[in-house]
Parts: sequence; C-alpha cells; structure tokens
Amino acid sequence: MPDPLESLRGYLEWQEARGRLIRVREPLSPILEIPSFLRHVMYQRGPTVLFENVVGHEEWRVACNIFESIEGFREALGVERQE
Repeated sequence: MPDPLESLRGYLEWQEARGRLIRVREPLSPILEIPSFLRHVMYQRGPTVLFENVVGHEEWRVACNIFESIEGFREALGVERQE
C-alpha cells in the first residue's frame, strides 16, 4: 500500500485502493463541465475525483475534492483525533 503522505500521486493511489477515487476518462471542459460534475460530487459528499482528459489541455490531469472527508484525512495522517 502506498504511503498517502509521500506525494500527491501516493495519496491518490491510497484513495483509489480505499475505493474513494473516481477516474473520469471522458473529455470534459475545465470551463463548465468539470465544475458542474465536481459540484454534484461535493454536494453528495462524494470521493476524490481525477479528471484524466481535460479539453484543451490534453497533458493535464486534474485532481479535485482530495480531502473528501475529515475522517479520510485523519486516516491518511494516521491520527485518531484532528486536534
């Protein structure tokens, strides 16, 4: 299992291993489509999202909602309490 604090890539792999990462492979625009998709995910307290095909920026990958819950972030840090 990757160390979630080693790098953003490690954190995303850790989220995926926990079933808390959605990979969006279809082309979406960063102007309206990605924010709209993300708004729905966040309102439902959904998982981390990795957009892999950003229209007009094919070399980009965009990770959003990476700290999807306090509980998940505490788990990544390896602590029981957030204080």
